Amino acid sequence: MIGQTFEIVDSSIQEVQVGLYIGLAVGIAFLGLVVGIAFLVVFYVYWQKKREAKLRRVALEMGFSFVPDADALKAAGFSRLPPFFPCPGGFFRAITRRTFVSDIFKGTVDGTEVILCRYMRHAVRTTPGVSQTIASFSVSETALPDFKLESGKSSPRNHIEFPSTAEFSKSYRLEASDENAVRDLFDQRTLQFFAREKGWTVESKEGWLMVYRYDRDVESAQLRGFVDETKRILRLFVKK
Repeated sequence: MIGQTFEIVDSSIQEVQVGLYIGLAVGIAFLGLVVGIAFLVVFYVYWQKKREAKLRRVALEMGFSFVPDADALKAAGFSRLPPFFPCPGGFFRAITRRTFVSDIFKGTVDGTEVILCRYMRHAVRTTPGVSQTIASFSVSETALPDFKLESGKSSPRNHIEFPSTAEFSKSYRLEASDENAVRDLFDQRTLQFFAREKGWTVESKEGWLMVYRYDRDVESAQLRGFVDETKRILRLFVKK
């Protein structure tokens, strides 16, 4: 009887010990997870600050100012922004729209205001995500008609075609609400330029001319060259 009692006590002690070991293991694992997350957060903050410092140096070398995101640009007093910028409401509004604007350079090119930025849109169902660098030129004083030029073969039913420059229509789709105004804008020089230079997207909307290559980010070391390229396109539509 006494032996059975000792066996029961020993068994209970072992169960308690096993429980303690399991609890200790879980606690250590949880502590490791917390430490790991904290390390990742600290590393990300450090990496982001280092990255922003590099971008500020590049912007300064180009004669531009740098702000990290759209909210910071608005906080700095810039109220007139390109139409693709997130609506007021900050980060949480951006999440609901799944669009983000960051790495913003602001300056002037040959007297024309320009905003460079990285634009990201997360994938939503059948809509693919994109990440691209956009140069947005303020052209409100030139009264450019709204249009969108993008890579892809043109269709006579939905797009504006130019039979005199077949290579252009093979490489680009052009859409506009005012076809006559846009036909006047796309003269022979402009058509021949895009027939040679493939892969650009150009949008004119709300007094902004936005130029970029679809789903292509530009590294900081190539930004100066990107500005020069997009400036050439600007001058096709806005003559100085």
